[in-house]
Amino acid sequence: MRFKKSANPKSARIVVYATPEDKQLIDANAREAQLSVSEYLINVGLSRKIKSQIEQHVINEVRTTADLLRDLFQRKAVKRYSSG
Repeated sequence: MRFKKSANPKSARIVVYATPEDKQLIDANAREAQLSVSEYLINVGLSRKIKSQIEQHVINEVRTTADLLRDLFQRKAVKRYSSG
């Protein structure tokens, strides 16, 4: 996973001990959210909502599609009522 360069780089290190099973679950949850383990644990530890990058991408695509459909239906409605 590539990391983005930040204007505010993180430099403090936190060591966490976990069972191998817990580590596997954390890794899987982070991967599912398409976040690094660090980003995932920070979000969970600070009680932030976990929003994956793919989730945000899908939300944006749905919004774009909805806007396009709204525009299309408005054009058809105007065309239908103006031709009669």
